[in-house]
Amino acid sequence: MIGQNLRAYFNFKTEQDEKIKVKFALSPVSTVNALENLRVETPSWDFAAIKAQGQQQWNQELNKIQVEALSKDDMTNFYTAMYHTFLGPTVYSDLNGQYKGLDQNVHTAKNFTNYTTFSLWDTYRTLHPFFNLVQPKRNSDMIQSMLAHQQQSAHKMLPVWSHYANENWCMSGYHSVPVIADAIVKGVKGFDYNKALDACITTANVKYYDGLEDYIRLGYIPDDKRGNSVSTTLEYAFDDWSIAMAAKKLGRNDVYETFIKRSQNWKNVYDASIGYMRPKSSDGSFKKSLTSSLLMARALLKVMPGTSAYLFRMTPKA
Repeated sequence: MIGQNLRAYFNFKTEQDEKIKVKFALSPVSTVNALENLRVETPSWDFAAIKAQGQQQWNQELNKIQVEALSKDDMTNFYTAMYHTFLGPTVYSDLNGQYKGLDQNVHTAKNFTNYTTFSLWDTYRTLHPFFNLVQPKRNSDMIQSMLAHQQQSAHKMLPVWSHYANENWCMSGYHSVPVIADAIVKGVKGFDYNKALDACITTANVKYYDGLEDYIRLGYIPDDKRGNSVSTTLEYAFDDWSIAMAAKKLGRNDVYETFIKRSQNWKNVYDASIGYMRPKSSDGSFKKSLTSSLLMARALLKVMPGTSAYLFRMTPKA
């Protein structure tokens, strides 16, 4: 079947309490690949054996961290959370390594497993650093997937929010960068460090992307040009600091000097008179009507501490 908004149902003549077994397989490339995936991954109809195999694989991963808890409930909560942690990003290739790329062509992942579902604004802070500790090979494969994405991109940009053979362009920043930089600094093996750093540099200099030209020229993104000017300025500054740290690790001092300077751009949206980050206009003046935003931020932080990543107070040392 092929089409849009398809629906299907099947009738089976069954006896009382009889169970129906169904096998299915997916492929981003072809039905031929899907059938091959099915034949190799589930060659039998032994449901119990397949279930046991899956349980064994999950136990192997979950046993990488051993904990002692005060109660069974605490133990259950911990390992359930750990299980959820490992659910994404997701494998996006067939057994033969083929997958549909960002350019809509069929590619073959060589010497790595291709991944997708990179919600990087959500995952760069803690998930990928955690993978570097407990699943470094998997995180290395994810980085190689990001580098393949960058090569297939018409913009030559690393993923922002990669979703199968698409780029969602969701959230701010270019947060493949800190994922890659963290792996370089920690010595995670399996990818070309300098090639990866070059991809980070290229991504950070696509001037037509989401205020980058103003960010590079002015040192901040003007509020009269973009409504999320402060948050994006801060995201870029952190990403640039990440490039600087990777460059320092690799001895590329010219890159380090450029990006450590750029990483200080966060200071350009800090208003010392109120102790908060504050939108700034193209003429260099701070936005005046900020009272309602501050009150909203303070109220939000009281109800949901840690929710707001950008509207925070800084108290300079005397």
